[in-house]
Amino acid sequence: MTARIEFETPENILVNYQPAGLGTRFMAWIVDSIISYLIVFLLIVCLIALGVAYDGLFEFVEERIAYSLGDDKETKNLMVGIYFSLFLLILNTVSFVYFFMFEYFGHGRTLGKRWMSIRVIGEEGIALNSTKVFLRSVFRIVDSIPIAWLVPLFSKRSKRLGDMVAGTLIVVDQPGTLEEVREELEEGAQREFRFVRIGLDELKQKEVHLIAQLLERAESMDESIRKDLYHKTVDSMAVHFDHELPEASSYERYLRELLQSYYERQHRRLG
Repeated sequence: MTARIEFETPENILVNYQPAGLGTRFMAWIVDSIISYLIVFLLIVCLIALGVAYDGLFEFVEERIAYSLGDDKETKNLMVGIYFSLFLLILNTVSFVYFFMFEYFGHGRTLGKRWMSIRVIGEEGIALNSTKVFLRSVFRIVDSIPIAWLVPLFSKRSKRLGDMVAGTLIVVDQPGTLEEVREELEEGAQREFRFVRIGLDELKQKEVHLIAQLLERAESMDESIRKDLYHKTVDSMAVHFDHELPEASSYERYLRELLQSYYERQHRRLG
C-alpha cells in the first residue's frame, strides 16, 4: 500500500491522506469516460434529429460547400474533416463541462471517483477552488496525448500534468487526521461571534496563517506588543466581516472563534 501523505497546511494543521492507486484512478477514469461518451452520443443523436427536423440541414450545408469549392474528392475529404472536428469539439466540451461541474460542485468527486471512493483535493489539504478545477479540466486535453500517460508513473505522488499545474492530488475518500490545535479549537464553548460564509470564503490563506501564528505565540510576546497586534488584527477582521470592534478583553476569543469558523467551513467544503 502506498505510504500516506502528510503535510502542514498554511493554517498549521497537520493532515494526512492515503494517495489513490493508479489502478483505482484508471477504473474511475474508465467509468467517467463511458459516461462522457454516452453524453456525446446523445448530443450527436440530437444534432442529427435537428438536421432532419430542419429539412435536410446537413445536406444544405454540404451543397453550399460543394457549390463554393467544387464537388470533388478533396471537398468530400474536407467535409469528413469538418464532421470529425465537430465530433472532437463536442467530445472535449462535454469532457470539460462534466469534470469541471462534478469536481467543483461534487467536492472533488466525479461519478467514477465516487464509485471508486476517491476524490481530488488541493495539495495544501484544503477544498478545491474554481481555478484549480478549471486548470485541471483544461489540461485533460494535454493529458489525453498517449506520451502524457507515462507522466503519473514517474511523477511525485503519481500526478498527471493537470494535477501538477493545478496543484491537486487524488486521494482515498476518507477523513484525514488533524492535529491537537484543531481539536482544542473544537472543544466546547458557546460562540459569542458569528462569521458569515462569504466572508470566510474570501479570507486569504496568508491572513488565516497570521492569525494562527499570533494565537500560537501570544503567550511568549511582550504584553504591549501582544495587545497592539491583537488590536490591529481584530480591527482588520472586523472591517472584513462588517462587525463592530469588540471589547479589547474579547480580542483573543474573537480570533479563536474566527479560526474555528474557518476550519469548520473548510471541513464542510471538503465533505
